[in-house]
Amino acid sequence: MAEKDILAIKNMPRTVLRLVTIYGLSPKMRFDLMVNAMILTLFREGKIRVGRPGVQKRPVVHVNDVADAITGVIESLCDVVDGEIFNVGSNDQNHNVIDLAHEIFQVSQH
Repeated sequence: MAEKDILAIKNMPRTVLRLVTIYGLSPKMRFDLMVNAMILTLFREGKIRVGRPGVQKRPVVHVNDVADAITGVIESLCDVVDGEIFNVGSNDQNHNVIDLAHEIFQVSQH
């Protein structure tokens, strides 16, 4: 509903960015987001907890890629992005939760 309301606004450029779950270092860390929460738990408790079997897929995107997407929209010509909806994420970063947990653990061992 919010997207419809935004796109209905007239007399100004409007673009919708649909962000998947963001991860990565930022000045105001969000440890309620999956990857960041896994990393925090690993460093606090030495283990990563995965709810359910972990086979569910979750798309993730790095905060720098989100910043690039926002910058790209701002720097684009209005007639290119006005009224458009963009999904910010990648099929390459659509992972099973358990696989993400294993990858984070492996990286922490180096």
